[in-house]
Amino acid sequence: MYVGSEFVSARLGAVAHAFLIPNSEIIFGTLVPKGPFINVSVLSAGHRPISVKSFLTHEMVRKVLPDRYERCCGCSPKAVVGNAGNYFSDRFVAVGDAAVSRLYKDGLGSALLTSRQAAWTAVHSGIAAQDFEHHYRPFCRAISRDNAFGHLLFGLNKRAKNSRTTLLAQHRLVSNEQDNTRSLQPFTKSAWGLFTGSYAYRTIAWMSLNPVSLTKLSAVFVRDGLRNYRQRRQDQPRTLFVGSRKVLILGSGFGGAYVLRYLVRSLNKAENVETTMISNENFFLFSPLLHEVAMGGVETRHIAYPIRRLQWRDRFNFVQTDVQKVDLQERRVVTAAGTYTFDYLVMALGSVSLLPEFNESQRGIVFTLKTLHDSMIMRNHIISVFEQASREPDDERRRQLLTFVVCGAGYTGVQVVTELSDFVHRTLMRFYKAIGRDAVRIILVETEPKIVADLHTRLGRYIMNHIKAAGIEVRLRSHVTTVSESGIEINGEEKVPSATLIWVAGVMANPVIAALNTPRDSLGRVVVNEYLELPDIPSIYAVGDCAHFEDEATGHAVPPRAHIAVRQAKIAAKNILADIRGYEKTPYRYSQNSEIVSLGASRAVFRFGNLRIYGFPAKLIWLAAYSLLVTGSYNRLRIINDWILSRMFGRDTTFLNLSR
Repeated sequence: MYVGSEFVSARLGAVAHAFLIPNSEIIFGTLVPKGPFINVSVLSAGHRPISVKSFLTHEMVRKVLPDRYERCCGCSPKAVVGNAGNYFSDRFVAVGDAAVSRLYKDGLGSALLTSRQAAWTAVHSGIAAQDFEHHYRPFCRAISRDNAFGHLLFGLNKRAKNSRTTLLAQHRLVSNEQDNTRSLQPFTKSAWGLFTGSYAYRTIAWMSLNPVSLTKLSAVFVRDGLRNYRQRRQDQPRTLFVGSRKVLILGSGFGGAYVLRYLVRSLNKAENVETTMISNENFFLFSPLLHEVAMGGVETRHIAYPIRRLQWRDRFNFVQTDVQKVDLQERRVVTAAGTYTFDYLVMALGSVSLLPEFNESQRGIVFTLKTLHDSMIMRNHIISVFEQASREPDDERRRQLLTFVVCGAGYTGVQVVTELSDFVHRTLMRFYKAIGRDAVRIILVETEPKIVADLHTRLGRYIMNHIKAAGIEVRLRSHVTTVSESGIEINGEEKVPSATLIWVAGVMANPVIAALNTPRDSLGRVVVNEYLELPDIPSIYAVGDCAHFEDEATGHAVPPRAHIAVRQAKIAAKNILADIRGYEKTPYRYSQNSEIVSLGASRAVFRFGNLRIYGFPAKLIWLAAYSLLVTGSYNRLRIINDWILSRMFGRDTTFLNLSR
């Protein structure tokens, strides 16, 4: 960028500026003075790269840059992060990025070095595969081994930049070294080498992770920790609050339950805060396991944990009633049990299924999966159609009864359809001998061109192969156009005789939230700022499926998922505490570093960063992760026991006549 020599000299001088922006996909960005120009370099990672424009408009960077500048030229290349598998053969050798390149850095240098080594091998040894094996591959492997240290260093750098304590400790160590230029300056050289590529990654790792450097870092941690503790003790209010502050939490799902959990255990009596939760259910529902309940893998009540059994139950009030209206201006909530006022409000009422308009005759075959009642009705229906089909003499009617259509191939849809396939083929078919295996038909309908649209491509490919191997038919770029007693119509063309349509094709915000007089999106979710507050009304928060929080990397709202609601709940609780205590609020940062999807009884897919696991090992991770997330040791043990017993003896096939 051209900005002029005077500005470069006044602001940047002869110093290269490196920026570590917390909670962003930017690994680092640099501003390097070059005469009247500034060279900008931005390195980002992830599926949604950060643009140079986003970097330059960041508040931290704007403090250094002028308001106006002239962008002269630029490019947005993709960086190689791994080496090739087969990069030589007889009379053939690949060089540079086509073989191996230094991680993030020195692409031209790596190209020169590998080309020189390949040419040396060809001239002095030969051009057969074994010649390159003995003289070229070891050279490339040395670069690859050094890259392994690079991956380690950049991983540590990512965690360090997201931690205020670690970042300040690094800054203090580098500052101390700058003041004492006679010292070895390992942290200064490590930072310079990481941002510029001046040293091998192995050398940088040794400089920053050797015992002496780690001891210095630990000492700074201890000193800063003690200093911050003393400062907090001095800043802590020493007088009681006048009057009570009322915190109202609407909803007992993931958002509401985790706000309650984080908030009440952090409050003390001197703060005189009255916390009340209002919900139409008196339990916290572990909704990610609803499909297991619906398919007989887990007992119904085992995924419901009573709110009044939560820890610190003596520190909050609970009211079981329906929320009818939220009056934001008057700061009150109208319920069937009366009106409640608040100083702080957390809206976590969740969502409802986004269904098209069905008449009464159609509703008999349409099923959703949002509540415990939904899962019980769905399991009853599946068992009942098998009972009817086993005594049905008409083959056409039998095929209709045994055809199941699942609409929506997101996370929930994929888990439902694979659990349904296992429930039908591994359990029900054992007890209904009159029904042949070929009589059952399962169809998955999805409007997008791929299943689980946000999922990593390789994980999605594995899921698709697994679904097809299970005999499940997939209709992509398709939607259900008509539903009737005789069946379902897809895309206005294909008529499928079916008695079961499981609708998991999207959700919208709770109607109480969708009726608020505040900015909302098309799904009724209220728009929140980086602190999860309503922008124009302070101290009112929305989390989970009620909140429209824009992902700065994509400009789209973050998806409605349980783990996102948990993270948002923690931030909302911290910000309520910060407001009460007079501290700075913490912004919420969305990240999607991990993905996990269950595929029936024995398979799953799992991703954490660049690590991908498939099949039964991923299922073990899924079981461990979800059993740890379940609230209460009592429920956790019962769910684990249900999983073990269902794998040993099959799923539950009891029909419960709810109409009685």
